[in-house]
Amino acid sequence: MKTNHAFIFQPGRWIGTGKITLSFSPEVLRFRTAWDLQQNSAGEILAKQLVEIEQNDSTINHFSIYAIDKGTFKISLESELIGAFGGVGIYDAKTIAWEFTAPGSIEGYEVFELQDNGEYIFHSEYASQDLFRTVIDGRIWKKC
Repeated sequence: MKTNHAFIFQPGRWIGTGKITLSFSPEVLRFRTAWDLQQNSAGEILAKQLVEIEQNDSTINHFSIYAIDKGTFKISLESELIGAFGGVGIYDAKTIAWEFTAPGSIEGYEVFELQDNGEYIFHSEYASQDLFRTVIDGRIWKKC
């Protein structure tokens, strides 16, 4: 697997900030995030994501990125808040994206756009069975 993306496909630490909006509230929540990426002996990328919402709780998500091929990969997510899901991802020279579909539970996607300075701008949307929608926008950068 050869890609120019340092995020997701290479071990390292990434940090970022952003905002969360929820369909059932006019409030905008600010957050900080940290991603710790490691590669195991099977070649899978294991990611631990910490999300700290200002004036609120924090949560940890665990991702596994595997079956990486020309422009595609598989991804699994285990979240304290929403459970465990599998999905598929795609990438090209400027974009990394994935989608989770769990009919009857939750569905969502995340898109990361590589910027000229090496940072990523991202947009995510998740919807639950009861039609609650969460929209997340932010940016991440590699921690030196």
